[in-house]
Amino acid sequence: MTSKYPYNPKGSKNGATAFSNLDGRITIMMPHPERLFYLNQFSYKPQTG
Repeated sequence: MTSKYPYNPKGSKNGATAFSNLDGRITIMMPHPERLFYLNQFSYKPQTG
């Protein structure tokens, strides 16, 4: 997990982005996965080297 920008732009504790209940029926995610249909929609692309 990370807590530093740009890998954690929302500033959530320990970089948490998803939560679910114990049986997995309810899942809450941030950022919204439905908004990232294509890879080029991703707002941050890390440099690879």
